[in-house]
Amino acid sequence: MRKMVIIIGITDEVAREVMQLDLGEGLLVSYLAAVTVADLKWKRIPNEMILLGIWTGGCVSLSTLGVKGIGVSVMKGIATLLLLYVLYLIHALGAGDIKLYAVIAMYPGNVRIQSVVYFSFLTGALAGLVRMIRKRQLLLRLSLLLSHIFACVRQRRFVTYQTLEVGDSYLPFALYISLGYLIHYVWEVKQ
Repeated sequence: MRKMVIIIGITDEVAREVMQLDLGEGLLVSYLAAVTVADLKWKRIPNEMILLGIWTGGCVSLSTLGVKGIGVSVMKGIATLLLLYVLYLIHALGAGDIKLYAVIAMYPGNVRIQSVVYFSFLTGALAGLVRMIRKRQLLLRLSLLLSHIFACVRQRRFVTYQTLEVGDSYLPFALYISLGYLIHYVWEVKQ
């Protein structure tokens, strides 16, 4: 390994940083895969898995960025929680999904959480649209959405959206968060 590093002309320190970032990204992808399986199986993201993600993200931050890295990671996670909490309040996302975004934000590297949120919402919306078309519920759901928007405007406050519970309407959003991260990684980080 040392000979390879010298041949390509980078120092051991730079090589270690590259390997650690790749390890962190690999750990995050593995973690997201496990969380996705849990969400598909149990229709929720267990808090134990969130704690594991926080711990792993903290360890990766410590190993790549030092003690200051943990502080930065915690601040990024808290900021993400606070910004996305509104989506939980209006029942647009579950608590586990919001916490999962915070875990992703905690990992060091080139993670732009707003990009991950954008891509995950895009993939989730496309999947939801396909699902509504397949189940022939598109017009009904669009009319319910418009009624909800008018109710919010009329009452001048956020009104809880009444979901249409028909059969198995659960959308495992951890899958789309994971896809959003992967698209972000390929699109923005590896370009």
